[in-house]
Amino acid sequence: MKLFTILFIALLTVACANSDQANTKETTASEPTNKGIAWKKWEQSSFDLAKKLDKMIFIDVGTEWCTACNWMEEGTYTNEEVQNLLSENFITIKVDAEAQPNVGNRYLDWGWPALIFMTPDGKQIHAIQGNKRPHNFIPILNDLIDKFNDGYEFEDQYEPDVKISKVNSDILYLNSIAENAINQYYDNTNFGWGFGLKMSLYNNVEMAFQKFYETKDSAWFYQSINTLNRVKTITDPLWGGVYFGSYNKDWSEPLPEKRTEYQAGTIRNFVEAYQLTGNIKWLKEAELIASYLERFMRSNQGLYYNGQEEYLKPNPNNLEPLEYYALSEEKRLEEGIPPIDKTVYSDMNAKIARAYGTLYQSTGNDFYKDAATKIGKQLINSKNIEKGRVQQAIDNLNNRGVRMRELDNQDKTYLRTQVHTGLALLDLYNLTGEHVYLEKCDDIIQHSLAALWNENEHAFAGSDENVVILNGQSSRQYPYRDNGFAAQLMLRYAELTGEASYTKKAEQLLVYLGQSERIKEHGRLVAAYITALSEHIDPKPIVVVKGGYSTYKALFDILGTNASKVTVLNDTEDKYPIIDYEGIYICAGGRCSAAIPLANVQAELLQYL
Repeated sequence: MKLFTILFIALLTVACANSDQANTKETTASEPTNKGIAWKKWEQSSFDLAKKLDKMIFIDVGTEWCTACNWMEEGTYTNEEVQNLLSENFITIKVDAEAQPNVGNRYLDWGWPALIFMTPDGKQIHAIQGNKRPHNFIPILNDLIDKFNDGYEFEDQYEPDVKISKVNSDILYLNSIAENAINQYYDNTNFGWGFGLKMSLYNNVEMAFQKFYETKDSAWFYQSINTLNRVKTITDPLWGGVYFGSYNKDWSEPLPEKRTEYQAGTIRNFVEAYQLTGNIKWLKEAELIASYLERFMRSNQGLYYNGQEEYLKPNPNNLEPLEYYALSEEKRLEEGIPPIDKTVYSDMNAKIARAYGTLYQSTGNDFYKDAATKIGKQLINSKNIEKGRVQQAIDNLNNRGVRMRELDNQDKTYLRTQVHTGLALLDLYNLTGEHVYLEKCDDIIQHSLAALWNENEHAFAGSDENVVILNGQSSRQYPYRDNGFAAQLMLRYAELTGEASYTKKAEQLLVYLGQSERIKEHGRLVAAYITALSEHIDPKPIVVVKGGYSTYKALFDILGTNASKVTVLNDTEDKYPIIDYEGIYICAGGRCSAAIPLANVQAELLQYL
C-alpha cells in the first residue's frame, strides 16, 4: 500500500477520543477493563518470545484519542473469547503511534488502530484498517489460527522501501519531478489535494504559498486560497477549532474531531493568507482557532493537549457529532464536552509555538508572543530536553490512572520530535533574538546527526530505538515527511549562521528524498520536501531588526503583503553593531549588510523581494 493513501484511510478508520474534557461538565472515558490480554512492548524480546513459543504475533498500533481504538479496547478486547484466542495463540503487542512515532510511521498506511498479524518470525500476513467488533474479529482470528496450525504458507504483505536504480542529483530536476507529482493530486473542482475524502493538509498549503513567492505563478496562490476557503467550512464557527476533515470530496460532511497539530498548522496557513492578501477575515479565522486552544486545550503549565474526540462520552441523548456542534453554546454545555486527550507532546507544542509566533507578528498581541515563549522555555529548560535529545511525551495529565497504551521508550530519540522542536526554536530565536534558542537548536541538530544520520543513505532514521528484526529484515525506516522537515531545519539554521556543514547535509538529504521512485511512492505527501527545495533554491532574505517592537511593527507595515517573503529576526542581544537610530540589517549566510535607517528601508528592502 502506497503512502499517498494514508490520509484517505485515516479518515475512514479513525476518530479521536480520550478521557477528559476542558471545562464545565467533566467527562471521563472509562478505564480499560480487559485484564485477560498480556500486552507486550515493541522490542526485540517480544518478537524473540514469539519465535521461542512458536506463536503468531498480533500488534495493535493506535493513539489515546482514537475513537476506533477505544471501541476495540472497550468492546472487543473485553470479550472473553477474543481474550482467549489472542492469549493462547498470539504474542500481543500494543504501541502508541504518537509516543513512538517511528512505529506509527511504519503502520500509518492502515489508520488507527492498525491491527497487524505476523508469523513467529515477523512476516506480516494480515492487516486490518480500524475497529473490529467481536463478531467480525473472532472469525479473522480463527481463520489465521487454523491456517497457521495447518502449516499454511503465508505471503509477506508488507511493502519494503523502494529501491533506487540510478541516483539523480540535479536539484532543479528533482524539484520539477516533485512539483509535477503533487499537482496531479490537486482537485481543481472541489479544491484540496486528493479526489475523495478531504482534510486540512496544512503542509501542502504552506508549500503552495512558498512556490507562489518563489515563482510568481498565480496557480500556486489559487491552490492555497481556494483550499483555505474550503477549510473554513470545516471549522467550528462557535468555539473555533478546525475539524480533522470531511468524508466527502466537496467538503460537505465534516468529521468533527479536533487534533492539536491541525489547529497549529491551520493557524499558520490563515495568517499567511492574511499576510499575502491583507484580508482581515483570515486573521479572524486564525484567532478563532487560537481561542479554542486557549479555552479547551491549554494546561495549567501553559502547554497544550493532544486532541479532542468527536463523540460525547457519556452521550445520553445519542447525539451524532454534527448534531452536537450544531447546538448553541448553552445546549452544548448542557450535553457536556467531547473528551480531550490530555497527553502533552513536545512536537505538538512546538507546532503551537510556531503558530502563535506568526499570530504575534501579524497582530502585535503580546499574549501570543508570551504563550509561544512559555512553550519554548519549557521545551528547553525542563527535563524533556537533554544534550540535544528532546523527549516526545512531556506529561500525561489525563484523569484516569491507566492509559490504553503505555508511553514507552521516552529515553529514545525520535526524528519527528527533534525536527519540529528545532524548527520552533528557530522561530522563537527570530521572534525574540534570544540566542539560547539558537544554541539549543544547534544541540538538537548535532544530536540528531549523531544518533540518527545514516551516512550511506544520506538520510535520518526515524528513531535510535534498538532495531527489531522482522522476517529477517531491520525495522529501521527513514520517514519521508520527517526527513523533509529535517532538511528545512538544517537549511534555515545554516542561513542564519553560515554553518556550511549543515547545508551540505541538507543537500545530500534533498537528493535522497528527490528520487522519482520515492516521489511516486509518497504522492501528495511530498510538500515538506518541496518546501525545503524552495528554501534551498531561493532562500528568503533575513531582516535583523534594531530598535525594539516599534521598528519591528513598522517593518511589517512597510512590507505589507510581502511580509512572508522574508525571515524577520528581532535581535535584542546586540549580536550586531549597536546603532543609535531605528533600522535593520539584511543578512544571508551569517553575514549582514551595513545598517539601513528605517526611513530608507522600503527602497532598500524591496529590491530583495
